[in-house]
Amino acid sequence: MQGRIEYFPLAGRSCLVWHPAATGPLPVVILPANAPMMAAVPQILAEAEKAHAGAFYLAAFQVEHWQNDCTPWPAPALQKGGEAFGGKAQETLAFIREQLLPAVAARCELAPGPGGRMLAGYSLAGLFALWAGLTCTDFGAVASCSGSLWYDGWADFMETHRAKAPLRVYLSLGSGEAKTRDPRMQSVGVNTHTAEWHCNQDPMVTRYTYKVHPGGHFKDIEKRMASALAWLSR
Repeated sequence: MQGRIEYFPLAGRSCLVWHPAATGPLPVVILPANAPMMAAVPQILAEAEKAHAGAFYLAAFQVEHWQNDCTPWPAPALQKGGEAFGGKAQETLAFIREQLLPAVAARCELAPGPGGRMLAGYSLAGLFALWAGLTCTDFGAVASCSGSLWYDGWADFMETHRAKAPLRVYLSLGSGEAKTRDPRMQSVGVNTHTAEWHCNQDPMVTRYTYKVHPGGHFKDIEKRMASALAWLSR
């Protein structure tokens, strides 16, 4: 896609903004990313162009503590001796609200209101995106790409939370992601289908989709993210 990427530090985090060639007020997609995804942003944008995405800004920031910063509440480690989940999503959401969005607004001509603010993420960041969409009114659209909806307590959360303002929701999952030996992670298929059902029942969800991509969790990540960006930007 024609445009340029601007890199900048913010509050000890590595951040970037994609400036498209288009001019005028445009929506922005916020992307919490690990180091590999930050490096893959140019490829994701190229794939989004192939998918006929509309014009948007992309603001990505590197998540240093993936299992802490993307999770909405604490949970045990997946494996014995592994790292537990810290449940610090509220702090990440505060960073987006109080630091990242003002920094992006100073660099870009953003479309006004929550409709011009979107949030996307992959894996645990996809869990974070859907959680944020159901707990605040900052975003007009969210994308949970191969989201970790197997997360402990997520099914109960979905039962008791609805969008508080008009919201568009993109859900995706790999066809093989539920085929795992981990009994906790096996629920990702059922829980993602349930999330789709809740979107259908939620009067505040104005539009939603659920896409199933071939393969497991780590297949064609860039193309999966590009598909979400194309949907969000149309």
